[in-house]
Amino acid sequence: PLEAFGNMKRGKRNAFDEDIDWDDYNFDDDSADNPEFEQLFAELKNAEIDAVDPPKKLQLNLNVYMDKNWMEDFGKSKFGGPAVAQRIIKHASNFFLHDTVNTKIDLLSD
Repeated sequence: PLEAFGNMKRGKRNAFDEDIDWDDYNFDDDSADNPEFEQLFAELKNAEIDAVDPPKKLQLNLNVYMDKNWMEDFGKSKFGGPAVAQRIIKHASNFFLHDTVNTKIDLLSD
């Protein structure tokens, strides 16, 4: 079921990891050693790349799938779940098309 934003707890990433203080967590210590990977792939710390200007605009085609809970919560009619999903995508698309964004990303869905 959906929760109202006001009821959501903030500051925790996962309810199962309540004893972890994520603000002080060192993510560099989170990876396992893999000597085979180190041998197969070169270290890229000193790698150089050519400066390439990013594109001015991208189009991202989305395939949106709604589970049965979404449809139960918002309805199956054309004004229900699918329409709510389209409004969310349109709202997100407006962020990526804002004047302050250098590369505009147009989110497209059917």
